[in-house]
Amino acid sequence: KPITIASALESGAVSEDDSFYCDGGEQVTDTFIRCDVYPGAHGMETLEDVLKNSCNDALMAIGAKMGISDFIKYQSLFNFGSKTGIDLPEEIAGIVYDQKGMNEVELATCTFGQGFTCTMIQEINAMCSVINGGSYYQPHLVSEIKDSSGSTVKKFDPILMKQTVSSEISADIR
Repeated sequence: KPITIASALESGAVSEDDSFYCDGGEQVTDTFIRCDVYPGAHGMETLEDVLKNSCNDALMAIGAKMGISDFIKYQSLFNFGSKTGIDLPEEIAGIVYDQKGMNEVELATCTFGQGFTCTMIQEINAMCSVINGGSYYQPHLVSEIKDSSGSTVKKFDPILMKQTVSSEISADIR
């Protein structure tokens, strides 16, 4: 959810001053998708409230403002659907929708984290980039290897892969 909001802010689809109304859910084409408080509602919310309340209804509205193309672009930028390159065997990429496969219902559910698969490493790395200033680093299992006397045998320096969001957007989400 923070990743969706950061993406929407970065793309210009929403601004810090926007507010959203949660009435418990959204009718998206032929599907009613509930907020987690359904049949209740959060009411009028700022972006901060949307995060605080973990509001699916507002996130669906944010995703609709972004649109499918921008949502997919930011999903890719945050490395969902791709291997991270972590130094562990058998890493998988996860499964995300492409432009052809995503429709309004899929967009709505993906905005709050359902409808696609990712690894915990992908999720952790994406969240770290959202809150650390927008820097996406290649993950490593260890930062250094030491011998039995405590001397460093090998050190793994951080490798900056890309910038996901601006430092200003990162500060807002943080």
